[in-house]
Amino acid sequence: MIKKTHGRLGGIMIISSILLWLCLFSIQGIQSSSSSSNEAGPIVTVPKGAGPEECFQYGLDIVGNDLNNGLNDKVNSAAECVVKCQGYPGAKYFTWSSAQLADPNYRLSCWCTPDNQGTTISANTISGPLDCGGSGGTCCDTLAFTSSGWIATSKPSHILGIYNKVGMGTNGRSIYFQQGGLGHYLYFLDSLQIWFIGDSVGSNVGYASNPGTAMCPEDIAATWDAWSPNANEWLLDPMAKMNCF
Repeated sequence: MIKKTHGRLGGIMIISSILLWLCLFSIQGIQSSSSSSNEAGPIVTVPKGAGPEECFQYGLDIVGNDLNNGLNDKVNSAAECVVKCQGYPGAKYFTWSSAQLADPNYRLSCWCTPDNQGTTISANTISGPLDCGGSGGTCCDTLAFTSSGWIATSKPSHILGIYNKVGMGTNGRSIYFQQGGLGHYLYFLDSLQIWFIGDSVGSNVGYASNPGTAMCPEDIAATWDAWSPNANEWLLDPMAKMNCF
């Protein structure tokens, strides 16, 4: 099993020869440890059926053009903040500060913004998108990544299978984790603006990618590509699809 670094410059993928050598050198180590050494970024693992909390990002403050003065909109919970922000036309994200926030002036404040310009680390703060709602958002909770093309019969076939939603990334898109298999992550890679399958959320070292920017993986119209060890390059697979399961 080989994972590759993905980069795009002027539409051309740039593969680092150094990382290629490192990946080839450590194939056996990856095979034996990938299922136990996955390290994810700032995601929230939630129990099944957690309702709107599955979209909450803990310890993160969403940066945007606030539609309100959160100091005047104080509520007792993040869920109440979601409801409050849904009352502001154009609001898409919220940030709520708990009663444990260091600055007493900002405790229980609720901020609403129409955009997500990034996040900053902030202890005792909860943020997230408003469209998650009580149903878990508009995206499917479970996806099936399938292919009747070359991926299915080649070494990258380990990326196929069932992916379950486990949290929310910093870009308003969900993060998924492969059920069984080698436990890969499916996430949106901000730095390259692509969907990606890899072992560590936020890394551009992995196995497959898609240039589609849809909020939900099942809505991606573009073609998936994957790293082919035999061809030593990224190859398109028009038959690879992410579908609701």
